[in-house]
Amino acid sequence: MRVIIGINKLLFRLIIGVRGLLRIPKPKLQSLFIRANNRLVSRYRIKVSTEELLLLLPHCLQYKDCQQKISDDLDLCEGCGRCDICQLAQIRKKYQIPAFVVDGGQLALAVANRGNYRAIVAVACEEELEKGIIESALPVLGIINCRPEGPCRNTKVEAGLVERAINHFLEGNQSLKKSVEVTSMPRSNNYRLTLPKE
Repeated sequence: MRVIIGINKLLFRLIIGVRGLLRIPKPKLQSLFIRANNRLVSRYRIKVSTEELLLLLPHCLQYKDCQQKISDDLDLCEGCGRCDICQLAQIRKKYQIPAFVVDGGQLALAVANRGNYRAIVAVACEEELEKGIIESALPVLGIINCRPEGPCRNTKVEAGLVERAINHFLEGNQSLKKSVEVTSMPRSNNYRLTLPKE
């Protein structure tokens, strides 16, 4: 894990340098960094128990007018279906993993640091994922959310991607053929998770 974290920090410094030299849009470079991180993490055999895997979700996934306070307990979701929290709560319950809805990167790091976690699956925008991956002492698979109404408002994520990222850590890599990448598709603003071909 220390190797992963060290390489990520090196990648970050390189990306910052390229950003200044080539004037590449910040979100595009952040997306490339997250993709590179996910590729690197997926190449390592990292198998953890359900108690050691943390699922972090942004508050903007919750329907903006919802009255339920689900920050510390996704099971409080009433399942109305107006946002993706409903499906994510079902996934959390299925795998019995710790999950939190947080208001930004600093709170996410605080949550990660207060438990005995060994890996993280995180959903957020490019900005928050980049910061979290760099500052976290744990391996992270990051999934960029979709923002049809703009930033921080009724964002979305494909629940299937989150579940497959969870399975990656719970099952562990047996070989490169089974390694996982969580990658973004910036042009269409949709996201996918790919497996290398057999």
